[in-house]
Amino acid sequence: MIKGSKQTPEAKKKMSEAKKGIYVPWNKGMKMLDEYIQKNRQGHIGLVQTDETKLKRSNALKGKKKPNRKPFDEDYKKWMSEQRKGKKKSEEWKQKMRVLWSIPENKQKLIDVGKKHWEDPEYCDMILKSIYLGMKVHPNKPETIIGNLLDEMYPDEWEFVGDFKIKYERKCPDFKHKVKNLVIEHFGIYPHGDLIEDKLDEKYVNTEQGRIEFFAKHNLKTLIIWDVELYNQLEIVKWRIKKFVEENID
Repeated sequence: MIKGSKQTPEAKKKMSEAKKGIYVPWNKGMKMLDEYIQKNRQGHIGLVQTDETKLKRSNALKGKKKPNRKPFDEDYKKWMSEQRKGKKKSEEWKQKMRVLWSIPENKQKLIDVGKKHWEDPEYCDMILKSIYLGMKVHPNKPETIIGNLLDEMYPDEWEFVGDFKIKYERKCPDFKHKVKNLVIEHFGIYPHGDLIEDKLDEKYVNTEQGRIEFFAKHNLKTLIIWDVELYNQLEIVKWRIKKFVEENID
């Protein structure tokens, strides 16, 4: 082949077909020396690709099919999880992240990318479910008291769903009636005690009225039970639950 000349797509295809099954890569089965691996690694540390380079690669990959990768099976996922247990991030990696986040332009890009991901409902659902499964969420002490009251007053009618069993956008109630569109939320003073009246404030949904209005958009009636009620006015809590259920009988 003459130096500098270009092959046509048809010629490239013919050569590819001819080599199938007989062509063996020159480095197949060879293992790189640790010295070479370290040298190659050190040569790439600190290198930052320019926006122009990133754009060129992006344009080059447009329209090309991604390889069909089989989804990881449960055994492989479990094995990967075991491999990561107990491993700590190296100081080198931590320093690299500190430098990356210290540059305002990089920090803003990472924030923008994160926000874009959270706009995707499927991504939100996947991440939040992973977090809750990892935390092994179970009812805390106040929620346990409420759960016991519900079991006593309405056996097998309510269930704890605060472990992300049921989700509405990014919120999941603590308890939901199995048949009716009724939910019960436990509120503590620390996370929910702020007095916010501006409905445009993103923290408004964490107020009592804000949470009632939020679940109302999903056709749910909401009862909020506060910490102080559980520990000081348990009989009143029972009366409120009974009144809430009776008022919403279809």
